[in-house]
Amino acid sequence: MEKQAPPPPYQAGPDPGQYPPPAYPPAAQGGQYPPPAQGGQYPPPQGGQYPPPAQGGQYPPPAQGKYPVQPQQPGYAATTTTVITQPGVVGATVLRFSEYPMQIVCPRCQAQVVTSCQYTAGTFAWVICLVICFLGGGLGCCLIPFCVEGMQDVNHICPNCHNCVGSFRRM
Repeated sequence: MEKQAPPPPYQAGPDPGQYPPPAYPPAAQGGQYPPPAQGGQYPPPQGGQYPPPAQGGQYPPPAQGKYPVQPQQPGYAATTTTVITQPGVVGATVLRFSEYPMQIVCPRCQAQVVTSCQYTAGTFAWVICLVICFLGGGLGCCLIPFCVEGMQDVNHICPNCHNCVGSFRRM
């Protein structure tokens, strides 16, 4: 087994005299900043820090104009995206009727009303009636689903124009 040489000692940094002094002395040492670039303005500061606002405590308004247009690179074709929307009913709401009276705007007479409920025998009542018959519930017990409102369908009636505005089916 060979012994490896120890790593070189850590150096904190270059010697201070290794680099030449800056071209312009900083303002904190009494010097002046370099002259502004073309256009008479300094470049934006580094690190996202901006100077405090000037007179009146407000920043100047942002420049107005359009976004710069990027020239197309040769060899690349411009692409166009076309969005096609399907026509549909705008503003229509679907009402879900329940087994209880509801406050709605009647689609026929345009009056805001609370519907009245009318119970009718539907598929669920007939299925329960047949199940009771097969289980031996003779002597009229199979007619119970036609007497209980909780086993029947519900029709919502407008009390103003007496038209059926919706239904609730149990099955």
